[in-house]
Amino acid sequence: MMGEIKISGLSELAQRMQDIARKTRNQSARKAMNAGASALKEEIKHRVPILKETVPHRRKGTIKRNIRSKTKVQRNGQVKTRIWVKSLSGKKVSAFKQVTGKSAALNPNDPFYWWFVEFGTAKMPAQPFMRPSFEAKKEATAKVIVQTLKEDIEKVR
Repeated sequence: MMGEIKISGLSELAQRMQDIARKTRNQSARKAMNAGASALKEEIKHRVPILKETVPHRRKGTIKRNIRSKTKVQRNGQVKTRIWVKSLSGKKVSAFKQVTGKSAALNPNDPFYWWFVEFGTAKMPAQPFMRPSFEAKKEATAKVIVQTLKEDIEKVR
């Protein structure tokens, strides 16, 4: 599953971006994409289903606390932002197994199960939170990105 927002009809904005030095252009683009990602992340966090009560192998809000985003400027000039639910590192999984002697699936700090919540399983219906958040906020996110780019361009000129 991958959602995309394509902003078109901004030829004037693109022309102005070409006038700005590459480093400044990349900083502006990254800043704009991060502003858009922040708005989208807040919507996702708002929609994440949370456990009613903590159980021994799950903590309330584990998925919500592990929503991350990262923006990269590629060599060809494209700027991409990824929003995901971060899983525990291999070191933390191994440490949990050694300390407790239990399976990594019983670690209450590991949000690996977000996928099951988002898409459902044979025993559990889906409770999507990422896809509806993206659909609800994609236009607002695009506006935030465009507005941030415009402000940065005006500062440079």
